[in-house]
Amino acid sequence: MILEARPRHLFSTTYVITTGDDDAAPTAADPIVLDLSAFRSRGRFRLDGAEYRVAAIGATLGAWVLERDGRELARADRDRLIPLRYQIRLPDRRLTLRTHPPTRRLTLRHGDRRVGAIRPRHLASRVALLEGAGELAPPVRVFVLTLALLKWRRRARSSGGG
Repeated sequence: MILEARPRHLFSTTYVITTGDDDAAPTAADPIVLDLSAFRSRGRFRLDGAEYRVAAIGATLGAWVLERDGRELARADRDRLIPLRYQIRLPDRRLTLRTHPPTRRLTLRHGDRRVGAIRPRHLASRVALLEGAGELAPPVRVFVLTLALLKWRRRARSSGGG
């Protein structure tokens, strides 16, 4: 399972998310449109007719929540800054999302088992690929991908890259 998040245009904060198999490029069938706020750390997307919201909670941008109809479906809490690591709480399990500096690559683990990875398509690309994580519900996969996109955007802004 692959999810690809591609910005609509060069400076867009809206991403089109498509799915595909591990052996094939993502297809455009039923794309998900992820709209990230240009000035705040939040976003929203529609999936199967439902509206989902991703938002930072707290003043330190150390916690994120995925909500549907005001109900929390997942929560990511930063528990380490270097390397950046989030503990993601789902109703049925806990996952760890970790960066691997100096690259923009992130891995998603359930205990000792790697369940997915996020990477840019190319070195300086804004296109993100989530590989694996097929065992997770589609909204949770989009949530994890959104966390990576927001982290990359924050990193680019702090380094003067946009």
